[in-house]
Amino acid sequence: MFRDRSTRAETRPFAPAPASHLSDDEWESIAALLRLSGRQKQIVRCIFDGEDEDAMAHALGISAHTVHTHVDRLYRKLGVRSRSEVVVQLFLAYLQASDPGRASTPSCDAAHWEVVY
Repeated sequence: MFRDRSTRAETRPFAPAPASHLSDDEWESIAALLRLSGRQKQIVRCIFDGEDEDAMAHALGISAHTVHTHVDRLYRKLGVRSRSEVVVQLFLAYLQASDPGRASTPSCDAAHWEVVY
């Protein structure tokens, strides 16, 4: 039996909030830490909101192929291989932005992550 994901997401303690729940200042801090360009910031927000490439293309007024290129370059820039890892990078950058005393740079090394079911 399948469950409605929207209901399930509301009960999970770490369900991501839509990008609109972050202030513009928070997004700018995250973008500065990750050294994102203007278009990369738009792509990251769409990824964070869970949009697929077609939805991103429609929202940004560009082709799906161009979105794919931007996503691929973003992956290389952040050193990640998936959208989930992009969100982890955003979360780590958010933590660093909210605690400027942290000395480390956000990183997402898959070798240090364990999936627990």
